[in-house]
Amino acid sequence: MRKKIILFVVLAGAIAIIAYSYLYQDHRDVAATKADYTIEASALSQAFINDEKQATTAYLNKIIEIKGIVKDIDSNVLTLDSNILVDLLETPTPQEANKLKGSPQNFKGRCIGYDNLLEEVRLDQATIL
Repeated sequence: MRKKIILFVVLAGAIAIIAYSYLYQDHRDVAATKADYTIEASALSQAFINDEKQATTAYLNKIIEIKGIVKDIDSNVLTLDSNILVDLLETPTPQEANKLKGSPQNFKGRCIGYDNLLEEVRLDQATIL
């Protein structure tokens, strides 16, 4: 009986350690990772509008280098070409924000999804290239 209890505790501990290691993996460094795709903002948006399922399969959780015109800046979230939301890792200073607005820029980030109601594609962990 005592051996069964010890065996159970050892197995439960091993399972707990494996589960913890799996759930709390190190985060991927998007800035240091090579982009899976390089695409224009309008082309990315159009891919989701034309075939959301196929675009989701292709781009979701992938590192994307994207180029587009910055239409709006709100804290650390930029809007490219009216429907691509880019969540920057670092908030730009007011001077940087003024330089960015209205100009074509390159960003690299992880595609986290598409909102078909608002027709917006969202990237997070983005950096300015």
